[in-house]
Amino acid sequence: MRVVVLLIIVIAALVIVQHQRNGCEWGESGWAQCILSFDKDEAPATDAPVEPQPDVSP
Repeated sequence: MRVVVLLIIVIAALVIVQHQRNGCEWGESGWAQCILSFDKDEAPATDAPVEPQPDVSP
């Protein structure tokens, strides 16, 4: 039971942090989507070029 309560507290803290970081408004229609979304500056890069490894064979 303590683990469940601790998990709820951690999730609530993460929601509050994301709410502040993304500038979401409480009660707006897309509030949950705003909490779960990334800003373009924070999104992980997906088109990063892969550099070839140098050949180190003797």
